[in-house]
Amino acid sequence: MRAVLRAPNGTVDYDLADDISQDVWVHLVSDGARRLLAYDPERGLSLESYVAIVAEREAISRLRRITAQKRGGHLTAVEIDDLNAASAEPSPEEHLAEQQVATDLGRHLEGALPERGRLVWRYTFHDGRDPTEAARILGVEVQVIYNWQFKIRRLARNFLEQVKAAG
Repeated sequence: MRAVLRAPNGTVDYDLADDISQDVWVHLVSDGARRLLAYDPERGLSLESYVAIVAEREAISRLRRITAQKRGGHLTAVEIDDLNAASAEPSPEEHLAEQQVATDLGRHLEGALPERGRLVWRYTFHDGRDPTEAARILGVEVQVIYNWQFKIRRLARNFLEQVKAAG
């Protein structure tokens, strides 16, 4: 919050402060909690002070990135030819082939998954519900949904690799 309060525009954005707070937690536990495990009490800091330093650095970095985006600093130069190639619409044949692969993938997952897995697939991937909502509907812990999502992604990845190898 200190870093947000010192932001150059002088206004307090509480939503931004919440976002940064979440980013700090992710930063602390990412890479197997590498930053959190780097805490060494023999260096003379309390755990709270160590986390506060990491939090302030992460918050300042996030605020700098936001400021750079507002100034256009996140944009990169692109050659016109690259832009035209990247924005080209797929041909009707390519579009039809993509639709067929998606349909085949759906059929494969429907056939390969047990009932619970099919429900998780429908709720989270097909209907776009978040894992918490799917867990509530199915009456299970959210971790169960995450586990199913991992299995579904693995099945889908294997299927798409087979399609790629065949085609």
